[in-house]
Amino acid sequence: SLKPLSLGSGGPPIWKCNNPEIIQGDGWLMTNSPAAARRQGSATPLEGSFCVYLFHINQAGSTKYLHLLVTNPGARPVRISGRGSMLTNQQEPLVQRPGTGLNYMVARDWIEGTPRTRFDAVELAPGKAYQVDRAVLEDRTMVDGRFEISADAGVYLYTVITTSGTFADAVNASQRGPAAGEIYSPGPVSYTHLTLP
Repeated sequence: SLKPLSLGSGGPPIWKCNNPEIIQGDGWLMTNSPAAARRQGSATPLEGSFCVYLFHINQAGSTKYLHLLVTNPGARPVRISGRGSMLTNQQEPLVQRPGTGLNYMVARDWIEGTPRTRFDAVELAPGKAYQVDRAVLEDRTMVDGRFEISADAGVYLYTVITTSGTFADAVNASQRGPAAGEIYSPGPVSYTHLTLP
């Protein structure tokens, strides 16, 4: 009911982070930097304009923090800009009426051009990280986010889960290993057995 869909190919790349959808521990959830062997993938820096989408559910048994980071793997400074929204169902509860819930509000922010996060022309030194946004996830809380980011040279993105919620811990966790969670390979029944809160 927000806006009619018009489908077609093309447009900027989309960096989609929702596997593991269920979070059970600290670490990175997704990255386009060199990945751990069990998560596969290879280093793929992103530049120009690209979109970020994420959706996760915390089932770690305690409050966690989700951080969206951009890092500069190059030898020269990178200039980054972006906008978007990231919300939880604690902030925007899912209720049985139209126009409610975290997913609806993230989509509405995008369509109406009212992002809750905006950063412009941030200069990121070599080897440094920038925190685009951070969400507080109480146990059994869902998070949904959509962003558009631009970079004038290749950058890496990380979604990271921490217990402390500090930027320093998020950066450190991004360089360790993947977070525990229910990780699925692509397939027709990959997500059919999940129970949502």
